[in-house]
Amino acid sequence: MQAIAVDPNVAVGTLYCHYATKADLIAAVLEDSAEHIASLAEAGQQAVAAGAEPGLELASVLHKIAALSAESQALRAVAQSLGVVVQTRGQDVPPSPGSPLARTFAAFDSIVDAACTAGSLGPDVTRRDLSVLLHGVFELQLDACSRDRYVDLVLAALAPPKA
Repeated sequence: MQAIAVDPNVAVGTLYCHYATKADLIAAVLEDSAEHIASLAEAGQQAVAAGAEPGLELASVLHKIAALSAESQALRAVAQSLGVVVQTRGQDVPPSPGSPLARTFAAFDSIVDAACTAGSLGPDVTRRDLSVLLHGVFELQLDACSRDRYVDLVLAALAPPKA
């Protein structure tokens, strides 16, 4: 905590006033990260509602989230080492209503439904399908080119067959 306080020129007492423990600080950083991802997904949903092509918007949001994956991995590892419980995509427990994860899921459901309707994805593709197929992109240490390639491959594989 002392090292963190020195970097932004914040007194360590101020840091401890807001975050009593390292775990509290990491939990706040994780919440901020989850909020950022929810905001990206909701911005994509709003763009689709405003007339953006759903398949392109879905790809854009997925690429942005994939770019954040290395940071997210590091945050989760630190959190787990400090005993902070981290809810992730793969868990079957529904997220709390209004939480960043619930908002992310709702936004993705909307974008994926629109992409299916527009013919960018097969008619039966779901958010869960994308989550399962992109799990490696979000969990492995990949360079930017590889992340982008795998996101594009998954989206191409889920597109309806060409006539």
